[in-house]
Amino acid sequence: AESPLWAFGRLMRATPSRAPTDTTSLQERTSMPMSPRLLRPRQTGFSPKSISGLVGWWDASVTSSLAQLSTGSTAVSADNDPVGYWADQSGNGRNLTQATNNNRPTYNTNVINGRPVINFDGLNDALLASFTLTQPIHYFLAWRFDSSYVSGNPRAFDGATGNSMSFFRSSSSQLALFAGTSSRTANVSDAEATAFNVMEIQANRSSTNLLYNGANRNGNTGDIGTNAPNGIYLGVFGNGFSNPGDVSFAEVLIYSRILESAESARVRKYLGSKYGISTT
Repeated sequence: AESPLWAFGRLMRATPSRAPTDTTSLQERTSMPMSPRLLRPRQTGFSPKSISGLVGWWDASVTSSLAQLSTGSTAVSADNDPVGYWADQSGNGRNLTQATNNNRPTYNTNVINGRPVINFDGLNDALLASFTLTQPIHYFLAWRFDSSYVSGNPRAFDGATGNSMSFFRSSSSQLALFAGTSSRTANVSDAEATAFNVMEIQANRSSTNLLYNGANRNGNTGDIGTNAPNGIYLGVFGNGFSNPGDVSFAEVLIYSRILESAESARVRKYLGSKYGISTT
């Protein structure tokens, strides 16, 4: 007879085999560092930088971009802090500044969809940046006028010199854009102008368009003129402090070309979603 270690002419194992022992302790395995690739968050969402031609981008919700002094020092952190410096997020270094203490707007928290704004008092507040900028230009604003129209032409913004690209209230039912020749108006009621909205300005002489939350609101269709703004002055008439506007800006974007319709829709959707504004 065959030995118990033999069966059917084959050598059998006397004891069951065991899997190789992992000598690494549980503590060692759990404390091993993870690959940085596994820890890196996945990039999601839209960035205005993904569309070519972005020349300026100011976002009040990026608190690190704000400072109380025009030099960029003394952080803005609390409600009603003065803003003397608003850094450009486009990467082009077109930072808005105000050196005069009494002319600085204020940082207001939790104003629109839980986000902050920069508030201009309509008396003498302004933020300024000068840089090369010529037509055609595409502006996007998440903003509002803070009070009803009374009189005059309170400015939302202008270029670096007066009326080089002036956007203002011309009446209780109209906004207007002027660049040296005639005003292109937008039919916007007082209630609409004082509600937060996404304003889109396609500045291109006689082809200029003014859109409120994505809807074309053109009134008259005159040629705005050929002036080059060469910068942006928020809250006042360019190159001075006349016609100040009581306005609040959450975000401002400037492109150096008129965007394609699909590109414009992406920017509007980005701003509308961010600030809880219904756009088309």
